[in-house]
Amino acid sequence: MIEWKAFLPTRPLAACRREGGARGGFLLLVSTAACVLLLAGCGFHPVGSTGTLPPAMKVTYVRSGEPYGHLENLLRRAIVARGLKVTQNRDEASAELDILDTQLKRRVLAVNSRGQPLEYDLHYTVRFELVDASGKTLLRPRSIDLDRHLAYNVNIELGSTRRQQQLERDMQREATRLIMMRLEAVRGQAGAK
Repeated sequence: MIEWKAFLPTRPLAACRREGGARGGFLLLVSTAACVLLLAGCGFHPVGSTGTLPPAMKVTYVRSGEPYGHLENLLRRAIVARGLKVTQNRDEASAELDILDTQLKRRVLAVNSRGQPLEYDLHYTVRFELVDASGKTLLRPRSIDLDRHLAYNVNIELGSTRRQQQLERDMQREATRLIMMRLEAVRGQAGAK
């Protein structure tokens, strides 16, 4: 009969390695490999990992009412990071990612005794769709909604304004990540509806 205690290290792993003990190093290697396999098996991907976009997006044109806005630039970079080409010429594109609408709304959540705002709710909405060069819809218009809370200090208005701009950029980065995830899901579908 094998005792389970025989497999547990009796000394710290560093001491085992220092003394040339192979058992501590082997256990570390096996446990690391097991963790990697478990994470890979459950679909975990590290931040910044690249998924596969639909083949129709081989050459993509990003259309928007604000062609050089922060969101649009983030989307172009994300598409290029996945090994595809982004074009400025609509005629040479094999697909068109249309940013139909972006809205940022600010709503007062709390005020002080003088009626000055103390906290805001920032709501960011992006509507987009994906069509191929022939005009066939690959991804019907979708909407992404994001919310952030902004604590506002009327005595430090410049800092509060910078914080709001930082939250807006954060929401645009998050929207880019979510848009790319939805585009990656199109690959497994034949003409997503």
